[in-house]
Amino acid sequence: MDYLTDLSQEELKAKLEYNFQTGVFTWKDMKYKHSNIAGNNRDGYITININGKNYLAHRLAWLYVYGMWPKGHIDHINGLVADNRIDNLREVSKSQNGMNRGVQINNVLGVKGVSPSGNKYVARIGVKGITYYLGTFETIEEAVNARREAETEHFGEYANKTEIG
Repeated sequence: MDYLTDLSQEELKAKLEYNFQTGVFTWKDMKYKHSNIAGNNRDGYITININGKNYLAHRLAWLYVYGMWPKGHIDHINGLVADNRIDNLREVSKSQNGMNRGVQINNVLGVKGVSPSGNKYVARIGVKGITYYLGTFETIEEAVNARREAETEHFGEYANKTEIG
């Protein structure tokens, strides 16, 4: 993924303050701003326009704290993409970032990796581009447990633990 990286830490710190406890950026100069809170919510992610270019706030937080742009993806550990506290961010590969993905919007059960099949439930997991069948279960709880075990085995610390509803 090609990210904007032309902004320096020095320029960023000259324009914005970063609150480590909240992960929120505020403008230092309010001359042309309506609010001192920087950024807009775009599909859940906070974007901040600096010098006519939009930057993702989680990538700006990384630059602000570590003095360099992240080389890969930035994962929101708790799955909340608007939570840009530095202790909620970690640099990951594209694959690791996908492991921590939450339930997709079109999921009818609201449970990641589990789908209805008649009056039973099927559990699956995707690992490195391959979907594995984990079994067909009588109850949703059994299917969720199978999925959780597979997430722990395959995703480790990057697993976004499957929960019921």
